Amino acid sequence: MKCVCVRDCYIRNTEGRPQHFSAGQVEEFKKVPNHFRAIEGKKAGPVDFDTAQEQELREAEYDLDELKAFIEKRYDKKARNRGKEKTVDLLLDSRYRDIDNVDLNKVL
Repeated sequence: MKCVCVRDCYIRNTEGRPQHFSAGQVEEFKKVPNHFRAIEGKKAGPVDFDTAQEQELREAEYDLDELKAFIEKRYDKKARNRGKEKTVDLLLDSRYRDIDNVDLNKVL
């Protein structure tokens, strides 16, 4: 099952060697390891559209209408019937362009 890494960590791979995983990275596992959560299957939880990273948004199973509603409510943009890939692109672009959440003291 596909799982997303919740925080940077090291997990032993099939060869027994520690492997580094970054927060937001999606990998395939038979069993959900520590510091990961399932994004598909029975154990999949809801996707947080406000903080989910690109790889998770592209690979997770969720209702596309929920994502469209989130974009319209949060960023006041219409997400027409474009398909999953273009809707995710619209969310990521909207996040990038959103200046309401930027601390200008840290930018300068």
